Amino acid sequence: MSAHTPGPWSHYAARLRPQYPLRINEIHGPNGETIVRWSGFDGVGKKRTVTANARLLAAAPDLLAALDEIVSYNGGAESALNDEYVMDRARTAITKATGERA
Repeated sequence: MSAHTPGPWSHYAARLRPQYPLRINEIHGPNGETIVRWSGFDGVGKKRTVTANARLLAAAPDLLAALDEIVSYNGGAESALNDEYVMDRARTAITKATGERA
């Protein structure tokens, strides 16, 4: 397993200046530290794509934890699918990644 920054991660976005379309996006770690920062101009439809990508990045630790729990479940992955706690964690991670209820 790689030594990534532990979760939870969160997404932050803001315009650098209100009069300009330049936005800054950041993924923050659990202590508020910046893990990833990028900037770019909002284009038609691009803001939605950037936001969706940022959600997916921010959910990465949660998705990894949910998958790891399913794969290493005592009794196998198929048994994990019948455990409501495990499935709730997986659904929560998917919701965080997509912005939509899983």
